[in-house]
Amino acid sequence: MNEFYKCHNNIVKEIFQQHFDKLIIDYSNSKNYLEFLYKTKTSWAYCYTAFKFTESMIATSRIESMNACLKRLLHNSNITIYDFVKEIHVLLDRHDKENEYNFWRLSIPSIKNQKKVNFLFTKVNQCLQ
Repeated sequence: MNEFYKCHNNIVKEIFQQHFDKLIIDYSNSKNYLEFLYKTKTSWAYCYTAFKFTESMIATSRIESMNACLKRLLHNSNITIYDFVKEIHVLLDRHDKENEYNFWRLSIPSIKNQKKVNFLFTKVNQCLQ
C-alpha cells in the first residue's frame, strides 16, 4: 500500500510513471488489475487531478462523508432551503481550510534523512563534534 500511495500521491507525471512501472514489476500477480487501474489514472492519480477542480474529493470516503452530512440535513424535514445551503457552505469552507492547511504543510521543505541534513550545517556539525 505504501508503494502504491507513493505512486498515487506523486505530482510529477514522469515519476508517477516510474513508480507505476515498478509496481507492475514488483507485484506481477496484480499486473492485470494494475493495468486496468492505469487506464483510469486521470481520475485518481494526483499528478493528473492536482490541477482540476475536484473540491479535494478524490477518494470515495470523502464523497461518502459529504453525502452523509447532506443526507442528515435532508432527513430533517424542518430545515429551510436557506439553512441547507448555509450548511453546504460550511462543509465546503471546512474542506477549503483543510486544503489550505495541507498546501501550507506540504510547501514547507523538509529533509527526513539525517544523513542528507548534515550537508546544510557542516560548520555547525564540526563545532558540535
